[in-house]
Amino acid sequence: DAGAGIIGGYNECAFLGMGIGQFCGGPETKPTVGVPNKNTAVEEVRLEMVAPRDKLAAIAAAIRNAHSYEEPAVDIYPLIATHTATGQGRVGKLSRGVTAATLIAKIRKALGVDKVLVAGDPKSRTKVEIAAVGAGSCGSMWKGAAAAGATFYLTGEMRHHDALAAAAAGLTCVCVGHSNSERIALAKLAARVKSTHPQLETILSKIDRDPFQIV
Repeated sequence: DAGAGIIGGYNECAFLGMGIGQFCGGPETKPTVGVPNKNTAVEEVRLEMVAPRDKLAAIAAAIRNAHSYEEPAVDIYPLIATHTATGQGRVGKLSRGVTAATLIAKIRKALGVDKVLVAGDPKSRTKVEIAAVGAGSCGSMWKGAAAAGATFYLTGEMRHHDALAAAAAGLTCVCVGHSNSERIALAKLAARVKSTHPQLETILSKIDRDPFQIV
């Protein structure tokens, strides 16, 4: 109940390993097995579970409260992602080549914005075959997009010199605003939270807006 052992839609996920535990309690201890001042070896089960970082303290407290030992051993190991080929953004090949102007029009309609910032030539007749996207403050990732073969890059915001360099390299960069580039994912994120945590009330904001206005 403290929050450990949850992986996706599965609960009570754990790995159990049998082994021999050894200990020697001091004169003031009250061991569950054995007596003080004497080495004791007993069969034990090592229980491993994943746990969210923000619930570690509550989970450790629950283990100590439920365990029969005076001093149960609780080890916490941070997990490190090994998917080094997975980055923050995405690069994809379009089903058919289209102009930058066509893509910009689709982006404005999908995001519900009237204006966007464009670095590069928005009226170029060259067809875009490969496009990249990096939401939020991913403007500095334009080099990765270009290296992957993209000629069109959609992001939230971009620094002045990054925009100049990207345009000089032949990349058309479109900045739609930080929150505008992320808000489109909220509905899908809310649906995912509802499916994985049905016990929680999920509320999708109706007042969230970009803090900037073009006047």
